[in-house]
Amino acid sequence: MIYTPISIIYDKTRAAGSNPPAENRLNVIENSAVTEKNAKSLLIELVGLYEKAAASGKRDLARKCQTAAIKIVLFVAKNKLEIEGFKENAGKLGIKIPSAQSNWKKAFAGSYSTNALIQKAAANTFSPGGRQDFYTTAAVDSKETDEQVKEGMAVYDLQVICDESGALRSIGKAIVVSGQSMLKLGYLAGEPVSYNTAKQRNYLVFASANYTSIKNTPATLSIKGGKPHNLYLSPDMHGLVIIKNGRPKIINIKKVNQDGAVEVDYAKVQEATETALAEGGTVFQTNLIVYNGQSIVPPAGSEKRDVRRALVIFDDGSFGIVNFSESITLYELSKLLESTQVEGKQVATAVNLDTGGCNVGGYRVKTSPEPRNWGNNTKVETSTLLFIR
Repeated sequence: MIYTPISIIYDKTRAAGSNPPAENRLNVIENSAVTEKNAKSLLIELVGLYEKAAASGKRDLARKCQTAAIKIVLFVAKNKLEIEGFKENAGKLGIKIPSAQSNWKKAFAGSYSTNALIQKAAANTFSPGGRQDFYTTAAVDSKETDEQVKEGMAVYDLQVICDESGALRSIGKAIVVSGQSMLKLGYLAGEPVSYNTAKQRNYLVFASANYTSIKNTPATLSIKGGKPHNLYLSPDMHGLVIIKNGRPKIINIKKVNQDGAVEVDYAKVQEATETALAEGGTVFQTNLIVYNGQSIVPPAGSEKRDVRRALVIFDDGSFGIVNFSESITLYELSKLLESTQVEGKQVATAVNLDTGGCNVGGYRVKTSPEPRNWGNNTKVETSTLLFIR
Protein backbone atom coordinates (compact mmCIF):
# COMPACT_ATOMS: atom_id res chain seq x y z
CA MET A 1 0.00 0.00 0.00
CA ILE A 2 1.37 3.42 -0.98
CA TYR A 3 0.91 6.04 1.73
CA THR A 4 0.04 9.55 0.54
CA PRO A 5 1.18 12.21 3.02
CA ILE A 6 -1.54 14.47 4.40
CA SER A 7 0.36 17.52 3.17
CA ILE A 8 0.11 16.31 -0.44
CA ILE A 9 -3.61 15.73 -0.06
CA TYR A 10 -3.98 19.27 1.24
CA ASP A 11 -1.97 20.67 -1.68
CA LYS A 12 -4.14 18.87 -4.22
CA THR A 13 -7.26 20.11 -2.49
CA ARG A 14 -6.05 23.70 -2.41
CA ALA A 15 -5.09 23.45 -6.07
CA ALA A 16 -8.65 22.51 -6.84
CA GLY A 17 -9.70 25.76 -5.16
CA SER A 18 -11.81 24.30 -2.37
CA ASN A 19 -11.57 22.81 1.07
CA PRO A 20 -13.02 19.30 1.47
CA PRO A 21 -15.98 18.77 3.83
CA ALA A 22 -15.03 17.57 7.28
CA GLU A 23 -16.61 14.18 6.57
CA ASN A 24 -14.30 13.69 3.59
CA ARG A 25 -11.25 14.68 5.60
CA LEU A 26 -12.23 12.21 8.31
CA ASN A 27 -12.63 9.50 5.69
CA VAL A 28 -9.11 10.22 4.39
CA ILE A 29 -7.68 9.96 7.91
CA GLU A 30 -9.57 6.74 8.64
CA ASN A 31 -8.16 5.16 5.50
CA SER A 32 -4.61 6.38 5.98
CA ALA A 33 -1.99 3.88 7.13
CA VAL A 34 -0.78 5.00 10.55
CA THR A 35 3.02 5.23 10.80
CA GLU A 36 5.52 6.58 13.29
CA LYS A 37 5.97 9.63 11.06
CA ASN A 38 2.31 10.58 10.63
CA ALA A 39 0.67 9.39 13.88
CA LYS A 40 1.08 12.72 15.64
CA SER A 41 -0.12 14.84 12.70
CA LEU A 42 -3.16 12.62 12.15
CA LEU A 43 -4.10 12.93 15.81
CA ILE A 44 -3.70 16.72 15.75
CA GLU A 45 -5.93 16.95 12.69
CA LEU A 46 -8.56 14.80 14.36
CA VAL A 47 -8.57 17.16 17.34
CA GLY A 48 -9.33 20.07 15.00
CA LEU A 49 -12.12 18.18 13.23
CA TYR A 50 -13.55 17.01 16.55
CA GLU A 51 -13.60 20.46 18.13
CA LYS A 52 -15.28 22.02 15.09
CA ALA A 53 -17.84 19.21 14.92
CA ALA A 54 -18.63 19.48 18.63
CA ALA A 55 -18.95 23.29 18.43
CA SER A 56 -21.36 23.06 15.50
CA GLY A 57 -23.48 20.33 17.07
CA LYS A 58 -22.39 17.59 14.66
CA ARG A 59 -22.37 14.87 17.29
CA ASP A 60 -22.14 11.94 14.90
CA LEU A 61 -19.04 13.41 13.26
CA ALA A 62 -17.51 14.20 16.65
CA ARG A 63 -18.03 10.60 17.79
CA LYS A 64 -16.42 9.25 14.64
CA CYS A 65 -13.41 11.48 15.22
CA GLN A 66 -13.06 9.93 18.66
CA THR A 67 -13.21 6.36 17.40
CA ALA A 68 -10.73 7.19 14.62
CA ALA A 69 -8.35 8.48 17.28
CA ILE A 70 -8.61 5.18 19.17
CA LYS A 71 -6.90 3.44 16.25
CA ILE A 72 -4.03 5.94 16.22
CA VAL A 73 -3.40 5.71 19.96
CA LEU A 74 -3.61 1.91 19.70
CA PHE A 75 -0.77 2.11 17.17
CA VAL A 76 1.20 4.33 19.56
CA ALA A 77 0.76 1.89 22.45
CA LYS A 78 1.42 -1.23 20.40
CA ASN A 79 4.64 0.19 18.96
CA LYS A 80 5.72 1.67 22.29
CA LEU A 81 6.19 5.18 20.95
CA GLU A 82 6.99 8.01 23.34
CA ILE A 83 3.54 8.69 24.76
CA GLU A 84 4.22 12.15 26.19
CA GLY A 85 3.99 13.62 22.69
CA PHE A 86 0.47 12.24 22.28
CA LYS A 87 -1.15 12.54 25.72
CA GLU A 88 -2.43 16.12 25.46
CA ASN A 89 -4.15 15.76 22.07
CA ALA A 90 -5.43 12.29 22.89
CA GLY A 91 -6.95 13.70 26.07
CA LYS A 92 -8.92 16.27 24.04
CA LEU A 93 -10.58 13.32 22.30
CA GLY A 94 -11.41 11.48 25.52
CA ILE A 95 -8.42 9.12 25.43
CA LYS A 96 -6.52 9.14 28.72
CA ILE A 97 -3.22 7.39 28.09
CA PRO A 98 -1.63 5.91 31.25
CA SER A 99 1.47 7.83 32.32
CA ALA A 100 3.40 4.57 32.29
CA GLN A 101 1.96 1.88 30.07
CA SER A 102 3.42 -0.73 32.42
CA ASN A 103 1.15 0.39 35.27
CA TRP A 104 -1.93 -1.49 34.12
CA LYS A 105 0.18 -4.51 33.20
CA LYS A 106 1.40 -4.70 36.78
CA ALA A 107 -2.11 -4.16 38.09
CA PHE A 108 -3.48 -6.93 35.92
CA ALA A 109 -0.78 -9.28 37.20
CA GLY A 110 -1.75 -8.48 40.77
CA SER A 111 1.57 -6.95 41.84
CA TYR A 112 -0.13 -3.86 43.24
CA SER A 113 -2.58 -5.80 45.36
CA THR A 114 -2.45 -5.58 49.12
CA ASN A 115 -3.94 -9.10 49.15
CA ALA A 116 -1.01 -10.75 47.38
CA LEU A 117 1.39 -11.03 50.32
CA ILE A 118 -1.34 -11.97 52.77
CA GLN A 119 -2.79 -14.69 50.56
CA LYS A 120 0.43 -16.21 49.24
CA ALA A 121 1.09 -18.31 52.33
CA ALA A 122 -2.44 -19.69 52.20
CA ALA A 123 -1.90 -20.74 48.59
CA ASN A 124 1.32 -22.56 49.45
CA THR A 125 -0.29 -24.56 52.26
CA PHE A 126 -3.41 -25.27 50.23
CA SER A 127 -1.72 -27.00 47.32
CA PRO A 128 -1.34 -30.67 48.40
CA GLY A 129 2.28 -31.72 48.51
CA GLY A 130 3.31 -28.38 47.03
CA ARG A 131 2.03 -29.49 43.64
CA GLN A 132 2.61 -26.75 41.10
CA ASP A 133 -0.18 -27.99 38.84
CA PHE A 134 -2.88 -28.29 41.49
CA TYR A 135 -5.01 -25.32 40.43
CA THR A 136 -4.62 -26.08 36.74
CA THR A 137 -5.83 -29.67 37.09
CA ALA A 138 -8.40 -29.44 39.88
CA ALA A 139 -12.05 -30.04 39.03
CA VAL A 140 -14.32 -27.42 40.58
CA ASP A 141 -17.73 -28.55 41.79
CA SER A 142 -20.47 -26.42 43.33
CA LYS A 143 -23.01 -26.64 46.08
CA GLU A 144 -25.94 -24.24 46.30
CA THR A 145 -26.20 -22.31 49.56
CA ASP A 146 -29.20 -20.65 51.18
CA GLU A 147 -27.59 -17.20 50.99
CA GLN A 148 -29.48 -15.81 48.00
CA VAL A 149 -31.68 -12.81 48.76
CA LYS A 150 -33.63 -12.45 45.50
CA GLU A 151 -35.48 -14.82 43.23
CA GLY A 152 -33.56 -15.55 40.06
CA MET A 153 -30.16 -15.37 41.76
CA ALA A 154 -28.35 -18.26 43.41
CA VAL A 155 -25.17 -18.41 45.49
CA TYR A 156 -22.91 -21.45 45.15
CA ASP A 157 -20.00 -22.62 47.23
CA LEU A 158 -17.14 -23.69 44.92
CA GLN A 159 -15.24 -26.74 46.10
CA VAL A 160 -12.30 -28.91 45.07
CA ILE A 161 -10.91 -32.19 46.34
CA CYS A 162 -7.93 -31.23 48.44
CA ASP A 163 -6.42 -34.56 49.51
CA GLU A 164 -6.32 -38.27 48.75
CA SER A 165 -9.19 -38.99 51.12
CA GLY A 166 -11.53 -37.05 48.88
CA ALA A 167 -12.13 -34.27 51.38
CA LEU A 168 -13.61 -31.12 49.85
CA ARG A 169 -12.39 -27.61 50.47
CA SER A 170 -14.19 -24.37 49.64
CA ILE A 171 -12.13 -22.05 47.44
CA GLY A 172 -14.71 -19.44 46.48
CA LYS A 173 -18.23 -18.44 45.52
CA ALA A 174 -20.21 -18.25 42.32
CA ILE A 175 -23.22 -15.95 42.15
CA VAL A 176 -25.40 -16.87 39.20
CA VAL A 177 -28.28 -14.94 37.63
CA SER A 178 -30.61 -17.09 35.54
CA GLY A 179 -31.53 -16.21 31.98
CA GLN A 180 -35.15 -15.64 33.06
CA SER A 181 -34.33 -13.47 36.08
CA MET A 182 -35.58 -9.89 36.34
CA LEU A 183 -32.31 -8.90 37.99
CA LYS A 184 -29.96 -6.79 35.90
CA LEU A 185 -26.25 -6.21 35.58
CA GLY A 186 -25.09 -2.59 35.71
CA TYR A 187 -21.82 -0.70 35.37
CA LEU A 188 -20.42 2.44 36.96
CA ALA A 189 -17.40 4.43 35.82
CA GLY A 190 -15.69 7.74 36.49
CA GLU A 191 -16.75 8.15 40.12
CA PRO A 192 -15.18 6.91 43.35
CA VAL A 193 -17.07 3.85 44.61
CA SER A 194 -16.33 1.90 47.78
CA TYR A 195 -17.85 -1.00 49.70
CA ASN A 196 -19.84 1.51 51.75
CA THR A 197 -21.13 3.22 48.59
CA ALA A 198 -22.34 -0.11 47.20
CA LYS A 199 -23.91 -0.97 50.54
CA GLN A 200 -25.83 2.32 50.68
CA ARG A 201 -27.12 1.79 47.13
CA ASN A 202 -28.39 -1.67 48.08
CA TYR A 203 -26.56 -3.54 45.35
CA LEU A 204 -27.08 -7.28 45.71
CA VAL A 205 -23.67 -8.08 44.23
CA PHE A 206 -20.85 -5.70 43.34
CA ALA A 207 -17.27 -5.97 42.11
CA SER A 208 -14.57 -3.74 40.65
CA ALA A 209 -14.72 -4.06 36.88
CA ASN A 210 -11.84 -2.96 34.61
CA TYR A 211 -8.67 -1.48 36.03
CA THR A 212 -8.11 1.98 37.50
CA SER A 213 -5.07 4.00 36.37
CA ILE A 214 -5.44 7.17 38.42
CA LYS A 215 -8.15 8.30 40.80
CA ASN A 216 -11.62 8.11 39.24
CA THR A 217 -10.20 7.16 35.84
CA PRO A 218 -10.58 3.72 34.23
CA ALA A 219 -7.29 2.48 32.78
CA THR A 220 -8.86 1.08 29.62
CA LEU A 221 -11.80 1.65 27.28
CA SER A 222 -14.84 2.61 29.33
CA ILE A 223 -18.19 3.97 28.12
CA LYS A 224 -21.18 4.21 30.46
CA GLY A 225 -24.58 5.13 29.08
CA GLY A 226 -23.01 6.66 25.98
CA LYS A 227 -20.58 8.80 27.99
CA PRO A 228 -16.89 8.01 27.44
CA HIS A 229 -14.83 7.89 30.63
CA ASN A 230 -11.75 6.69 28.79
CA LEU A 231 -11.28 5.68 25.16
CA TYR A 232 -7.79 4.26 25.64
CA LEU A 233 -7.64 0.82 24.03
CA SER A 234 -5.01 -1.49 25.48
CA PRO A 235 -3.16 -3.50 22.83
CA ASP A 236 -2.85 -6.48 25.18
CA MET A 237 -6.39 -7.01 26.50
CA HIS A 238 -8.78 -8.93 24.28
CA GLY A 239 -12.09 -8.89 26.14
CA LEU A 240 -14.79 -6.34 25.33
CA VAL A 241 -17.83 -6.39 27.59
CA ILE A 242 -21.09 -4.92 26.29
CA ILE A 243 -23.98 -4.51 28.71
CA LYS A 244 -27.39 -4.15 27.11
CA ASN A 245 -30.76 -4.44 28.85
CA GLY A 246 -29.02 -5.63 31.99
CA ARG A 247 -27.29 -8.57 30.30
CA PRO A 248 -23.59 -8.91 29.44
CA LYS A 249 -22.12 -9.89 26.12
CA ILE A 250 -18.41 -10.66 25.88
CA ILE A 251 -16.66 -10.12 22.55
CA ASN A 252 -13.28 -11.60 21.65
CA ILE A 253 -11.29 -8.77 20.05
CA LYS A 254 -8.13 -10.84 19.60
CA LYS A 255 -6.90 -11.01 16.01
CA VAL A 256 -4.12 -13.24 14.73
CA ASN A 257 -2.48 -12.07 11.52
CA GLN A 258 -1.12 -14.34 8.79
CA ASP A 259 2.38 -13.99 10.22
CA GLY A 260 1.12 -15.16 13.62
CA ALA A 261 1.29 -11.74 15.24
CA VAL A 262 -1.48 -11.01 17.75
CA GLU A 263 -3.25 -7.66 17.77
CA VAL A 264 -6.58 -6.06 18.66
CA ASP A 265 -9.35 -6.39 16.08
CA TYR A 266 -10.01 -2.67 15.70
CA ALA A 267 -13.04 -3.20 13.41
CA LYS A 268 -14.92 -4.94 16.24
CA VAL A 269 -13.93 -2.23 18.70
CA GLN A 270 -14.95 0.53 16.30
CA GLU A 271 -18.41 -0.97 15.79
CA ALA A 272 -19.02 -1.50 19.51
CA THR A 273 -17.68 1.93 20.46
CA GLU A 274 -19.59 3.90 17.82
CA THR A 275 -22.79 2.06 18.75
CA ALA A 276 -22.32 2.74 22.46
CA LEU A 277 -21.55 6.43 21.92
CA ALA A 278 -24.49 6.89 19.55
CA GLU A 279 -27.11 4.84 21.40
CA GLY A 280 -26.23 5.48 25.04
CA GLY A 281 -24.65 2.07 25.45
CA THR A 282 -22.17 0.61 27.92
CA VAL A 283 -18.91 -1.11 27.03
CA PHE A 284 -15.56 -1.69 28.73
CA GLN A 285 -12.30 -3.52 28.03
CA THR A 286 -10.48 -6.05 30.18
CA ASN A 287 -8.65 -9.39 29.93
CA LEU A 288 -10.45 -12.21 28.15
CA ILE A 289 -9.53 -15.41 29.99
CA VAL A 290 -12.03 -18.08 28.85
CA TYR A 291 -13.55 -18.30 25.36
CA ASN A 292 -15.71 -21.07 23.92
CA GLY A 293 -15.28 -22.95 27.18
CA GLN A 294 -11.47 -23.00 26.97
CA SER A 295 -8.73 -21.12 28.80
CA ILE A 296 -6.95 -18.70 26.47
CA VAL A 297 -4.38 -17.44 28.99
CA PRO A 298 -0.83 -18.69 28.30
CA PRO A 299 0.76 -20.54 31.24
CA ALA A 300 3.38 -17.79 31.57
CA GLY A 301 0.77 -15.04 31.21
CA SER A 302 0.95 -14.08 34.88
CA GLU A 303 3.31 -15.15 37.65
CA LYS A 304 1.77 -12.98 40.35
CA ARG A 305 -0.63 -14.52 42.85
CA ASP A 306 -3.73 -12.88 44.22
CA VAL A 307 -7.35 -13.52 45.01
CA ARG A 308 -9.15 -13.51 41.66
CA ARG A 309 -12.57 -12.61 40.33
CA ALA A 310 -14.31 -12.94 36.98
CA LEU A 311 -17.46 -12.00 35.12
CA VAL A 312 -18.70 -15.20 33.49
CA ILE A 313 -21.35 -16.23 30.99
CA PHE A 314 -22.48 -19.86 31.20
CA ASP A 315 -23.34 -22.10 28.28
CA ASP A 316 -27.08 -21.84 29.05
CA GLY A 317 -27.07 -18.03 28.79
CA SER A 318 -27.05 -17.30 32.52
CA PHE A 319 -24.32 -15.02 33.87
CA GLY A 320 -22.61 -14.38 37.13
CA ILE A 321 -19.60 -13.26 39.14
CA VAL A 322 -17.13 -15.85 40.42
CA ASN A 323 -14.77 -15.06 43.28
CA PHE A 324 -11.85 -17.30 44.23
CA SER A 325 -10.53 -16.58 47.73
CA GLU A 326 -7.27 -18.49 47.19
CA SER A 327 -4.17 -16.72 45.92
CA ILE A 328 -3.76 -17.84 42.30
CA THR A 329 -2.32 -16.65 39.00
CA LEU A 330 -4.42 -15.45 36.08
CA TYR A 331 -3.65 -18.70 34.25
CA GLU A 332 -4.79 -20.76 37.23
CA LEU A 333 -7.97 -18.67 37.39
CA SER A 334 -8.72 -19.45 33.75
CA LYS A 335 -8.12 -23.18 34.25
CA LEU A 336 -10.32 -23.28 37.37
CA LEU A 337 -13.12 -21.55 35.46
CA GLU A 338 -12.66 -23.94 32.56
CA SER A 339 -13.35 -26.86 34.93
CA THR A 340 -16.14 -25.23 36.95
CA GLN A 341 -19.51 -26.98 36.98
CA VAL A 342 -22.60 -25.25 38.39
CA GLU A 343 -25.61 -27.57 38.25
CA GLY A 344 -24.43 -28.94 34.93
CA LYS A 345 -23.64 -25.51 33.50
CA GLN A 346 -20.14 -24.74 32.25
CA VAL A 347 -18.39 -21.42 31.84
CA ALA A 348 -18.54 -20.48 28.16
CA THR A 349 -16.84 -17.07 28.34
CA ALA A 350 -15.14 -15.11 31.10
CA VAL A 351 -13.20 -11.90 31.66
CA ASN A 352 -10.96 -10.93 34.53
CA LEU A 353 -12.11 -8.33 37.05
CA ASP A 354 -9.84 -6.03 39.06
CA THR A 355 -8.65 -7.44 42.40
CA GLY A 356 -5.57 -5.23 42.66
CA GLY A 357 -5.16 -2.08 44.70
CA CYS A 358 -8.72 -0.95 43.85
CA ASN A 359 -10.33 -4.22 44.90
CA VAL A 360 -13.96 -3.56 45.88
CA GLY A 361 -16.48 -6.38 46.06
CA GLY A 362 -19.18 -8.14 48.02
CA TYR A 363 -22.67 -9.62 48.04
CA ARG A 364 -25.72 -9.50 50.26
CA VAL A 365 -27.02 -12.45 52.28
CA LYS A 366 -30.27 -13.11 54.13
CA THR A 367 -28.71 -13.39 57.55
CA SER A 368 -26.91 -10.04 57.79
CA PRO A 369 -27.56 -6.36 57.02
CA GLU A 370 -23.90 -6.07 56.05
CA PRO A 371 -22.83 -7.42 52.63
CA ARG A 372 -20.15 -10.08 52.67
CA ASN A 373 -16.90 -8.32 51.80
CA TRP A 374 -14.70 -9.60 48.95
CA GLY A 375 -12.50 -6.52 48.75
CA ASN A 376 -9.37 -5.19 50.43
CA ASN A 377 -11.24 -3.13 53.03
CA THR A 378 -14.40 -1.03 53.21
CA LYS A 379 -12.61 2.27 52.49
CA VAL A 380 -10.83 1.30 49.25
CA GLU A 381 -12.26 3.05 46.18
CA THR A 382 -12.51 1.98 42.58
CA SER A 383 -13.33 3.98 39.44
CA THR A 384 -15.31 1.14 37.83
CA LEU A 385 -17.91 -1.20 39.30
CA LEU A 386 -20.17 -3.99 38.14
CA PHE A 387 -23.32 -4.50 40.17
CA ILE A 388 -26.44 -6.65 40.17
CA ARG A 389 -29.79 -5.44 41.45
